[in-house]
Amino acid sequence: MNIQLRDKNFSLGNFGIEIEMYNVNTTILIERLGAVGITARYEGYNHNNRPHWKLVRDGSIRGANGIELVSPKLNGQAGMDAVEKVCAVLDEIGAKVNRSCGLHVHHEAVGFTRESLSKAVKVYKRIEKRVDEFMPVSRRGNVNNMIRSTITAPDAMFSSHNSAFRYFKLNCQSFFRHGTIEFRHHSGTTDFAKIKNWILFTAIVIEKARGPVSSEKELKRWVDLKWYLGITTANLSDEVKGMVKFYTDRRRALAA
Repeated sequence: MNIQLRDKNFSLGNFGIEIEMYNVNTTILIERLGAVGITARYEGYNHNNRPHWKLVRDGSIRGANGIELVSPKLNGQAGMDAVEKVCAVLDEIGAKVNRSCGLHVHHEAVGFTRESLSKAVKVYKRIEKRVDEFMPVSRRGNVNNMIRSTITAPDAMFSSHNSAFRYFKLNCQSFFRHGTIEFRHHSGTTDFAKIKNWILFTAIVIEKARGPVSSEKELKRWVDLKWYLGITTANLSDEVKGMVKFYTDRRRALAA
Protein backbone atom coordinates (compact mmCIF):
# COMPACT_ATOMS: atom_id res chain seq x y z
CA MET A 1 0.00 0.00 0.00
CA ASN A 2 1.50 3.31 -1.11
CA ILE A 3 1.18 6.29 1.24
CA GLN A 4 1.78 9.53 -0.68
CA LEU A 5 2.29 12.61 1.49
CA ARG A 6 3.01 16.21 0.52
CA ASP A 7 6.73 15.75 -0.01
CA LYS A 8 7.41 12.03 0.30
CA ASN A 9 5.88 8.63 -0.19
CA PHE A 10 6.43 5.29 1.50
CA SER A 11 4.85 1.86 1.70
CA LEU A 12 2.87 0.61 4.65
CA GLY A 13 5.24 -1.86 6.31
CA ASN A 14 4.80 -4.40 9.06
CA PHE A 15 2.18 -3.68 11.69
CA GLY A 16 -0.07 -5.44 14.18
CA ILE A 17 -3.29 -4.69 16.02
CA GLU A 18 -4.94 -5.61 19.33
CA ILE A 19 -8.74 -5.35 19.55
CA GLU A 20 -10.29 -5.34 23.03
CA MET A 21 -13.99 -6.26 23.17
CA TYR A 22 -16.67 -8.19 25.05
CA ASN A 23 -19.79 -10.27 24.33
CA VAL A 24 -17.64 -12.76 22.42
CA ASN A 25 -18.04 -16.53 22.27
CA THR A 26 -14.47 -17.55 21.54
CA THR A 27 -15.38 -20.91 20.02
CA ILE A 28 -17.76 -19.30 17.55
CA LEU A 29 -15.28 -16.54 16.74
CA ILE A 30 -12.49 -19.01 16.00
CA GLU A 31 -14.81 -21.04 13.76
CA ARG A 32 -16.06 -17.98 11.85
CA LEU A 33 -12.57 -16.62 11.36
CA GLY A 34 -11.41 -19.99 10.07
CA ALA A 35 -14.25 -19.97 7.53
CA VAL A 36 -12.80 -16.80 5.95
CA GLY A 37 -9.22 -18.05 5.99
CA ILE A 38 -8.07 -16.46 9.28
CA THR A 39 -6.39 -18.85 11.73
CA ALA A 40 -7.05 -17.95 15.37
CA ARG A 41 -6.35 -19.76 18.65
CA TYR A 42 -7.32 -19.20 22.26
CA GLU A 43 -4.31 -18.84 24.56
CA GLY A 44 -3.52 -17.87 28.11
CA TYR A 45 -2.36 -14.31 28.72
CA ASN A 46 1.03 -13.78 27.08
CA HIS A 47 3.11 -11.27 25.12
CA ASN A 48 4.52 -13.78 22.65
CA ASN A 49 4.48 -13.13 18.90
CA ARG A 50 2.53 -15.75 16.98
CA PRO A 51 2.08 -16.57 13.28
CA HIS A 52 -1.69 -16.69 13.90
CA TRP A 53 -4.31 -14.43 15.49
CA LYS A 54 -4.61 -15.16 19.20
CA LEU A 55 -7.39 -14.64 21.72
CA VAL A 56 -6.28 -13.78 25.26
CA ARG A 57 -8.10 -12.71 28.39
CA ASP A 58 -7.54 -9.15 29.62
CA GLY A 59 -8.59 -8.25 33.15
CA SER A 60 -9.05 -4.58 32.26
CA ILE A 61 -12.02 -5.30 29.98
CA ARG A 62 -15.40 -4.84 31.65
CA GLY A 63 -18.41 -6.79 30.39
CA ALA A 64 -19.30 -10.44 29.97
CA ASN A 65 -16.96 -12.59 27.90
CA GLY A 66 -14.30 -9.92 27.49
CA ILE A 67 -11.42 -10.83 25.22
CA GLU A 68 -8.49 -9.34 23.35
CA LEU A 69 -7.83 -10.37 19.75
CA VAL A 70 -4.18 -9.95 18.82
CA SER A 71 -2.98 -10.15 15.23
CA PRO A 72 0.22 -11.73 13.97
CA LYS A 73 2.66 -9.55 12.05
CA LEU A 74 0.74 -8.01 9.14
CA ASN A 75 2.05 -6.13 6.14
CA GLY A 76 0.74 -3.59 3.66
CA GLN A 77 -2.45 -4.10 1.68
CA ALA A 78 -2.58 -7.84 2.40
CA GLY A 79 -2.51 -7.07 6.11
CA MET A 80 -5.24 -4.47 5.75
CA ASP A 81 -7.37 -6.96 3.83
CA ALA A 82 -7.00 -9.45 6.69
CA VAL A 83 -8.11 -6.81 9.19
CA GLU A 84 -11.19 -6.11 7.06
CA LYS A 85 -12.13 -9.80 7.10
CA VAL A 86 -11.71 -9.95 10.88
CA CYS A 87 -13.87 -6.86 11.40
CA ALA A 88 -16.64 -8.34 9.24
CA VAL A 89 -16.66 -11.49 11.39
CA LEU A 90 -16.70 -9.49 14.63
CA ASP A 91 -19.71 -7.58 13.31
CA GLU A 92 -21.48 -10.83 12.40
CA ILE A 93 -21.07 -12.38 15.86
CA GLY A 94 -22.14 -9.24 17.72
CA ALA A 95 -18.85 -8.28 19.39
CA LYS A 96 -19.19 -5.12 21.47
CA VAL A 97 -16.91 -2.47 22.97
CA ASN A 98 -17.23 -0.04 25.87
CA ARG A 99 -15.08 2.57 27.61
CA SER A 100 -12.85 -0.11 29.13
CA CYS A 101 -11.79 -1.29 25.66
CA GLY A 102 -9.05 0.07 23.45
CA LEU A 103 -7.58 -0.44 20.00
CA HIS A 104 -3.81 -0.79 20.00
CA VAL A 105 -1.71 -0.53 16.85
CA HIS A 106 1.94 -1.56 16.59
CA HIS A 107 4.29 -0.46 13.81
CA GLU A 108 7.61 -2.18 13.29
CA ALA A 109 10.31 0.40 14.00
CA VAL A 110 12.92 -0.76 11.50
CA GLY A 111 16.18 1.11 11.94
CA PHE A 112 15.03 2.95 15.06
CA THR A 113 17.43 3.80 17.87
CA ARG A 114 16.88 5.40 21.27
CA GLU A 115 17.33 8.75 19.51
CA SER A 116 14.59 7.77 17.07
CA LEU A 117 12.32 6.87 19.99
CA SER A 118 12.96 10.29 21.48
CA LYS A 119 11.95 11.90 18.18
CA ALA A 120 8.76 9.83 18.03
CA VAL A 121 7.86 11.04 21.52
CA LYS A 122 8.52 14.66 20.52
CA VAL A 123 6.20 14.22 17.52
CA TYR A 124 3.42 12.75 19.63
CA LYS A 125 3.76 15.36 22.34
CA ARG A 126 3.22 18.01 19.66
CA ILE A 127 0.17 16.39 18.09
CA GLU A 128 -1.54 14.78 21.09
CA LYS A 129 -4.03 17.57 21.82
CA ARG A 130 -5.14 17.65 18.21
CA VAL A 131 -5.48 13.86 18.13
CA ASP A 132 -7.58 14.10 21.30
CA GLU A 133 -10.10 16.07 19.24
CA PHE A 134 -11.06 12.99 17.23
CA MET A 135 -11.12 10.67 20.25
CA PRO A 136 -13.96 10.21 22.77
CA VAL A 137 -13.71 12.26 25.98
CA SER A 138 -12.65 9.12 27.89
CA ARG A 139 -9.44 8.95 25.80
CA ARG A 140 -8.46 12.63 26.02
CA GLY A 141 -5.98 14.43 28.23
CA ASN A 142 -4.80 12.45 31.23
CA VAL A 143 -8.07 10.99 32.52
CA ASN A 144 -7.35 7.32 31.73
CA ASN A 145 -4.60 5.53 33.64
CA MET A 146 -4.23 2.96 30.88
CA ILE A 147 -3.33 5.67 28.33
CA ARG A 148 -1.63 8.49 30.16
CA SER A 149 -0.71 11.67 28.34
CA THR A 150 2.72 11.93 26.79
CA ILE A 151 2.80 15.71 27.13
CA THR A 152 3.97 16.10 30.73
CA ALA A 153 5.69 12.73 31.08
CA PRO A 154 9.48 12.72 31.55
CA ASP A 155 11.37 11.50 28.49
CA ALA A 156 12.98 8.79 30.65
CA MET A 157 9.62 7.00 30.75
CA PHE A 158 9.91 6.40 27.01
CA SER A 159 13.62 5.72 26.56
CA SER A 160 14.16 3.52 29.64
CA HIS A 161 13.44 -0.19 29.45
CA ASN A 162 10.81 -0.53 32.18
CA SER A 163 7.51 -2.27 31.43
CA ALA A 164 5.75 -0.12 34.04
CA PHE A 165 6.12 2.79 31.60
CA ARG A 166 4.00 1.25 28.85
CA TYR A 167 0.64 2.76 29.81
CA PHE A 168 0.91 5.90 27.71
CA LYS A 169 -0.89 6.95 24.54
CA LEU A 170 2.43 6.26 22.84
CA ASN A 171 4.17 3.18 24.20
CA CYS A 172 7.87 2.90 23.41
CA GLN A 173 8.40 -0.03 25.80
CA SER A 174 7.21 -2.38 23.05
CA PHE A 175 10.35 -1.39 21.12
CA PHE A 176 12.55 -3.16 23.65
CA ARG A 177 10.37 -6.29 23.67
CA HIS A 178 9.13 -6.54 20.07
CA GLY A 179 10.93 -3.89 18.00
CA THR A 180 7.68 -1.95 17.57
CA ILE A 181 6.14 1.33 18.66
CA GLU A 182 2.62 0.93 20.05
CA PHE A 183 -0.16 3.50 19.80
CA ARG A 184 -2.69 2.98 22.62
CA HIS A 185 -4.62 6.25 22.26
CA HIS A 186 -7.59 4.97 20.24
CA SER A 187 -10.89 3.91 21.79
CA GLY A 188 -12.14 0.35 21.45
CA THR A 189 -13.71 -0.45 18.10
CA THR A 190 -14.45 -3.31 15.72
CA ASP A 191 -15.27 -0.90 12.88
CA PHE A 192 -12.94 -1.42 9.92
CA ALA A 193 -13.00 2.21 8.75
CA LYS A 194 -11.86 3.40 12.19
CA ILE A 195 -9.15 0.77 12.42
CA LYS A 196 -7.89 1.30 8.86
CA ASN A 197 -7.61 5.06 9.25
CA TRP A 198 -5.86 4.79 12.61
CA ILE A 199 -3.33 2.37 11.12
CA LEU A 200 -2.65 4.86 8.31
CA PHE A 201 -2.46 7.87 10.62
CA THR A 202 -0.05 6.19 13.03
CA ALA A 203 2.11 4.95 10.15
CA ILE A 204 2.48 8.59 9.08
CA VAL A 205 3.46 9.56 12.64
CA ILE A 206 6.22 6.91 12.59
CA GLU A 207 7.42 8.18 9.22
CA LYS A 208 7.53 11.74 10.59
CA ALA A 209 9.84 10.54 13.37
CA ARG A 210 12.28 9.21 10.75
CA GLY A 211 12.96 12.74 9.50
CA PRO A 212 13.99 16.00 11.17
CA VAL A 213 11.92 17.05 14.18
CA SER A 214 13.12 20.60 14.65
CA SER A 215 10.36 22.50 16.46
CA GLU A 216 8.35 21.84 19.61
CA LYS A 217 5.89 24.69 19.09
CA GLU A 218 2.34 23.66 19.98
CA LEU A 219 0.05 22.82 17.09
CA LYS A 220 -3.06 24.85 17.89
CA ARG A 221 -5.30 23.97 14.94
CA TRP A 222 -6.24 20.91 12.89
CA VAL A 223 -4.70 22.54 9.82
CA ASP A 224 -1.41 22.92 11.75
CA LEU A 225 -1.34 19.19 12.42
CA LYS A 226 -2.07 18.42 8.77
CA TRP A 227 0.76 20.68 7.63
CA TYR A 228 3.15 19.21 10.21
CA LEU A 229 2.50 15.65 9.06
CA GLY A 230 2.52 16.56 5.35
CA ILE A 231 -1.12 15.69 4.64
CA THR A 232 -2.35 19.02 3.24
CA THR A 233 -2.09 18.95 -0.56
CA ALA A 234 -4.04 17.54 -3.49
CA ASN A 235 -1.11 15.23 -4.32
CA LEU A 236 -1.96 12.81 -1.53
CA SER A 237 -2.75 9.20 -2.36
CA ASP A 238 -6.44 8.31 -2.28
CA GLU A 239 -6.08 6.37 0.98
CA VAL A 240 -4.52 9.38 2.70
CA LYS A 241 -7.13 11.77 1.29
CA GLY A 242 -9.80 9.48 2.66
CA MET A 243 -8.10 9.40 6.04
CA VAL A 244 -7.89 13.21 6.23
CA LYS A 245 -11.60 13.51 5.41
CA PHE A 246 -12.45 10.79 7.92
CA TYR A 247 -10.76 12.61 10.79
CA THR A 248 -11.99 16.04 9.69
CA ASP A 249 -15.55 14.70 9.86
CA ARG A 250 -14.92 12.86 13.13
CA ARG A 251 -13.56 15.99 14.81
CA ARG A 252 -16.72 17.86 13.87
CA ALA A 253 -18.98 15.06 15.06
CA LEU A 254 -17.26 14.72 18.43
CA ALA A 255 -17.23 18.50 18.96
CA ALA A 256 -21.02 18.74 18.44
